Amino acid sequence: MRSKAQKKVRRVSECRIGPLSVTVLPIMLAARLGLLYATYFWVIGLLAPYWQKWLDARGLSKAEIGAIAALMIWVKVIANPAVAGNAARLGTRRRLLFTLALLSVLSFQLYHWSFSIWAIAGVTILFQFALSPLVPLMESLTVDQMRRSGIDYGRVRTFGSCAFLVAALFGGVLLEQQHPDSLLPLVTISLLIIAGAALALPKTPALNATTRSRRPIRSCLREPAFLWFLAAAGFQQASHGAYYNFSTLHWTKHGISETEVGILWSLGVAVEIVFFLFSARLTRRLDPWMLLAMASIAGILRWTMTSLSCSLWVLYPAQSLHVFTFAFSHLGAMRYIEKWMPEELTPPAQGLYSAVGFGLLLGLATLGSGLIYDSFLGYSFLPMAAMCTVALFAALKLRQRARLNAARPAP
Repeated sequence: MRSKAQKKVRRVSECRIGPLSVTVLPIMLAARLGLLYATYFWVIGLLAPYWQKWLDARGLSKAEIGAIAALMIWVKVIANPAVAGNAARLGTRRRLLFTLALLSVLSFQLYHWSFSIWAIAGVTILFQFALSPLVPLMESLTVDQMRRSGIDYGRVRTFGSCAFLVAALFGGVLLEQQHPDSLLPLVTISLLIIAGAALALPKTPALNATTRSRRPIRSCLREPAFLWFLAAAGFQQASHGAYYNFSTLHWTKHGISETEVGILWSLGVAVEIVFFLFSARLTRRLDPWMLLAMASIAGILRWTMTSLSCSLWVLYPAQSLHVFTFAFSHLGAMRYIEKWMPEELTPPAQGLYSAVGFGLLLGLATLGSGLIYDSFLGYSFLPMAAMCTVALFAALKLRQRARLNAARPAP
């Protein structure tokens, strides 16, 4: 367990900027991290709700759209642990973030000449292999600064959530007036801005060189509590599979306009923003397993409501539950990694969390929803509620393991 001195909030953070070592105020550090989150989630705010429209415009069937969406997710299973788990060998995370952002720009251009399912699939693998590891690298860098500088994760993440909200609204208005191909140049410019935001980060020291000879992924997976954490957080995040994949198509098919769809997506993010702004006090009072359990219970309710009706009177309250199903779950995951994982295992732990929750399990949920949507339409959201039930069970098991391991953090 960390000493009390390690847990005290520091007022300054030592980072290297240029050739000299200087003191960076936590508020400045949080602003730079927030800029990176904002640029990244602006891109996700354009792609998550509306990339399915671009795929549809290229002539892909619903099953093929589901397969591409699943492929976008499954790449994370390999890319995120491979990059984040070897961050110590690959140099500073700032340099790695910049390089990956540039590679994502280059690979994304290949979509201009992709018209078949196989061409789109090939480009998707290249693009996601560059883009998806940005998340665990950003998150591990932020968690490290939570420990060192006492910055508020919720406030930093709010930058990303706000950018996602604006992008979702903007994308809905744009696609009501323009062809889905208009997404291509817009996303390209946005990816270039991510690279610039990465360069704006202060230079932090590389991870402890002694960790380079270890097997960090295996060290994480040997801890039973971490496995229950992966199950709880993973199944909960994966329960969004049908929502990410077919909610836009499903709602527009039932007469909801593109602008209203953008509002529905933005509502979910708006309540998420409010939560993140005031989350510091809440996370001090609630253990990580509690946040994960509350997210699972809300997920059972949310996906049941979404499956039964396309009325805006039902969808608005259901979308408001996003604050629980995503924000509570994700913040619970960040708090678990901050509290129980040593600093040298933070990047691989983030990589595994991202690979399982936003990769393997979400990919299976996305593919499954694509296969059953044509036959069951809105009822394809019901299996997502079942996944939340599994997540709830895992969260309760995590509670038991946390009590057993109360005297020591995970290795």
